[in-house]
Amino acid sequence: MNWIKKNSIVILTTFVLILALIVLAELYGVNKSKSVNQPDEVLGWRLKENYSAAIVQKSLDGSSYEVAFETDSMGLRTFGSRSAPVKILVLGDSFTADPFASNQKMWYAKALENIAFELKRPHSDFFLAASGGGGWGNYQNLLLAAEIKETFKPDIFILQFCDNDFINNLYEWERTGIVRNQFMRRPYAKIEEGRFSTFYADHLLAPLYRSSVIGQSKVFNKIDSLISVIQYKFYGGYGPKLEPDVITNLELQSVSLTSSILSELREKFREVPAIMVNCNSSSSGPNAKWTGIAKGAGFIPLLAPSNFVSSIDKKESASLFHEDGGHLSELGNQKYGEIVAQEMMKLIRLGVLKLKN
Repeated sequence: MNWIKKNSIVILTTFVLILALIVLAELYGVNKSKSVNQPDEVLGWRLKENYSAAIVQKSLDGSSYEVAFETDSMGLRTFGSRSAPVKILVLGDSFTADPFASNQKMWYAKALENIAFELKRPHSDFFLAASGGGGWGNYQNLLLAAEIKETFKPDIFILQFCDNDFINNLYEWERTGIVRNQFMRRPYAKIEEGRFSTFYADHLLAPLYRSSVIGQSKVFNKIDSLISVIQYKFYGGYGPKLEPDVITNLELQSVSLTSSILSELREKFREVPAIMVNCNSSSSGPNAKWTGIAKGAGFIPLLAPSNFVSSIDKKESASLFHEDGGHLSELGNQKYGEIVAQEMMKLIRLGVLKLKN
């Protein structure tokens, strides 16, 4: 501590010089991130608009495959024609938005293909729009839904949930972790007298992460990533170990907040059927309550897709996972989509889901 005090001027000067170099590099175009996301004042980050990229991905078994990633003028990954009679909206996180497979090979597109085949209807009868963002929480989905509903009226709404949403939704929980490039940028929900308002992290460094220049810098994010790696090794996880009573309190707060957010999100498309899928069927922590929370908010939870993901043996079925080990590969998306289609067909046959001719 004494060393820091004695050398505070040197440390501050070095920090300022690093920031200056980052800004200069950005201005001269040598420091631009190749991310599919762009900064957003409200959402924190979102998919780039009118963007296309050819990306080579790898499965966990080492095999490579090409991804054709595209978005429209609203930053939506689309499949089909907007003039189609049946329109479906899918919102989620990296499991939905990130480029782990081409638009037409993502799980939702494969689900739609299978449904069309089962109903003996042409693909031209369906249009699907999907969006969200890697690392997103449910409140970001809510904010985006409010924007989308002004110009897009779906016949079916699908929300892709994940167990980490419980942490992402609650600032008091997420700020205990080390994923600064998310919680420093993310909008959080505050509810007073039944009304939602948005707030952001008030940390000293938050403006840097939210900056369209410094926050998008490859150098800045590389430094942050290296620090996170060191912290991960030190803590043995994504943050310091919390006391059991602290975790219990955070879980209770998150379940309550998540329930409220999902109920408000459901209201955005109250007039149409809403389905919810999960990328993890873990029964530990608040995720054990996800189906009850979904039903309470007015969603129809589909259990089979997440049960499939959790049942995969990564050693025996490595081809189903992306090389990061946490997301599905192109083949994994196909299998997940087939299961979603099977579950949706059950609802169609029961008359719960009614599709326009």
